[in-house]
Amino acid sequence: MFLSFILSSSLFASPQDFPDINVQYFRPAIDSQHFVWVNESATPQRGAVTFRSFLSYSARPLIYTSKDGMVTDVLKDLTQLDLVGGYSFGNLRVGVDIPFVVNAQGALPTGDSFSESALGDIAMDVKYRLTHFSSPIGVSVSVRGQFPTSKTSAAISTPEPMVEGELTIDTKQDKIHVAANIGHREQSDFLYEHSAFGSQIYLRGGLGFVPNETKGASLEFVTSRLYEFVDVEDAFSSEAMVSGWSKQGTMVVRGGVGMGIGSGIGTPQWRALASLEYLPSMDSGDKDRDGIADVDDQCVMQPEDIDGILDDDGCPDNTEVTVFFVDQFGDRVHQKKWNGGDFEGYSGVPFTSKAQDFTLHADIEGYIPVQQRIEVHDGLPQEIEVPITMLLGSVQVLAKNPQGDIIPDAVWSTAGSKERYQIGKIQDMKPQSHVVQVMADGYKLAVTQVQVRPQENSIVEVVLSPSKAQVKDGRINMEGVIHFETNSAVIESSSFLLLDDVADILRDFPAIELIRIEGHTDSDGKASMNKRLSQSRAESVVRYLIRKGITKERMIAVGFGEEKPIASNKTQNGKKKNRRVEMHIVDVDQSKVEGVHDFDFRNE
Repeated sequence: MFLSFILSSSLFASPQDFPDINVQYFRPAIDSQHFVWVNESATPQRGAVTFRSFLSYSARPLIYTSKDGMVTDVLKDLTQLDLVGGYSFGNLRVGVDIPFVVNAQGALPTGDSFSESALGDIAMDVKYRLTHFSSPIGVSVSVRGQFPTSKTSAAISTPEPMVEGELTIDTKQDKIHVAANIGHREQSDFLYEHSAFGSQIYLRGGLGFVPNETKGASLEFVTSRLYEFVDVEDAFSSEAMVSGWSKQGTMVVRGGVGMGIGSGIGTPQWRALASLEYLPSMDSGDKDRDGIADVDDQCVMQPEDIDGILDDDGCPDNTEVTVFFVDQFGDRVHQKKWNGGDFEGYSGVPFTSKAQDFTLHADIEGYIPVQQRIEVHDGLPQEIEVPITMLLGSVQVLAKNPQGDIIPDAVWSTAGSKERYQIGKIQDMKPQSHVVQVMADGYKLAVTQVQVRPQENSIVEVVLSPSKAQVKDGRINMEGVIHFETNSAVIESSSFLLLDDVADILRDFPAIELIRIEGHTDSDGKASMNKRLSQSRAESVVRYLIRKGITKERMIAVGFGEEKPIASNKTQNGKKKNRRVEMHIVDVDQSKVEGVHDFDFRNE
């Protein structure tokens, strides 16, 4: 494929003139690793210098066809040497392309041949990388300016500057590297019949295959389209190129051939090139691939850890590890010593370690010796739970009455526990001090303390005192009645011991938050007087219990008079039963109920 471009004498100032255009649109990339002229987003590490020297040959990039059909190779052969260099400031890279026209051969429209050598149009190139060098998709932007430094007139220089703006996107997956450039080229216009030259949009794409770090091959495609002359037959130019490279250290040898596609001005019939390059690897900016540039990395060959903490030196930090001993009850055991060969620590206390495996040993008093393999990984802080088995003791509680006889139906529990145990049964317990609560029907709650030791059985004997009051079926039942003076709310002294037992119950059962003290009478006398009397007697009981240390908020007094008889008022025995004081449990805090508490709460 080659350019077909029609000229006439009216196009030239004279038959010996060439149009003021630069048909050599090939320009090598400043620092691409895998491609000849497709830009990559990566930049070398800060302070790095790159250099590429390209010797290229283009066949028939510009021909002239007269009206009578005669073809003249205006620019038949173009041999050019490009010296390309770059300097990196990190994300920013500046570069320069100095082209030398080694030889340009062709013929004027008059038929006179020519051969020239000259300096080409020098270009400056600036690229800025927008993404982190470790990102899987790279993005960069670049600006290139070409200046009219050449003195040749063989259609390979322009009297005006040329400017390009470009966006680059690329990615690398395993051995495949893909890059794409899209940009705008601003340059002087030229038009004659079906041939045109001027500002355009261009697209470059590259597919690179990199089997290893020392060699690779690529396929590149370049195309452009004019903005202003879209109806012109030759407004479209394209070229495809294959190339290969070999690398030893930082030196690269590259070769490639290309073929023109389309007939736009500057499209050669074919192109060949060879290069010698000095290219520090883009990967050398992060040899250990830890996301920290080598220039900032004090441990270039040791990757930083992945603990999520931004460090200044780029060196791997030891992992923070905390070992927790967990007993068979699910409780963590803190501040117990362990050792792991060359170092030691304490449970619950963080320590730092490099990534390694070691065997933890711990011989803790009161526990079965433990040995476990520990794996420390590089990265985020670790919490490692090590199961340990506590050596238990046991408790056997014996409840007796004041006469020394065993109370077989007594039960016991420890303070704060909802578990209940039978008297005489040996129960395993944690080695520590325990508060033991013992209770039986008809007896007061007894509380004692026992020290449990590992692998020892502790026998606890408790003497229970009889009680005339007892919690049962949602009530405080009393063995006997509360006596009052006749037709009075004054409590007789004979009932003080009974009420003292009630006060003891309310102290021993803090879960009982509210009781209702009810006063009842028989049907003798007026109903209104009976109700007032029953209310006064209930209030007298409340006042007595307050004097015994029970808070007023836990009690309410209600007088029902003769409204709620429990027996017939037609007999003296029935009337006696109806003259009574009852205590009903109204509210219970379930969070305070412990195993020894035996009552069935009914909200009445």
